[in-house]
Amino acid sequence: MLQRAKPRRRTRLHGRANDPHDPGVCQVPPSLREAGIGGVVYLQFNINEFGTIQDETVLKSAHPKLDKAALDALQCIPRLEPGTQQGRPVRVTYTIPVRFTIR
Repeated sequence: MLQRAKPRRRTRLHGRANDPHDPGVCQVPPSLREAGIGGVVYLQFNINEFGTIQDETVLKSAHPKLDKAALDALQCIPRLEPGTQQGRPVRVTYTIPVRFTIR
């Protein structure tokens, strides 16, 4: 049975977009915020056997600058515990939505 990768500690990747000092915030680029452009970027990535993120790709794009901001947000995630199968660490693939909202 395959067990999913688990974070070693809780990580927040959302927050107030107006607070640049919040380390868990995925920032909307200022030029897009002023234009009122937001959207959802779908990312796919692997958690390898050592708990690091690899092979990040954008599956569905909202805007090229939002894609870059979403990929940069993956760098905020600390090292994770890898998934296990029969007691051995294995690579696990994830697909997540990253939502950019303008308020």
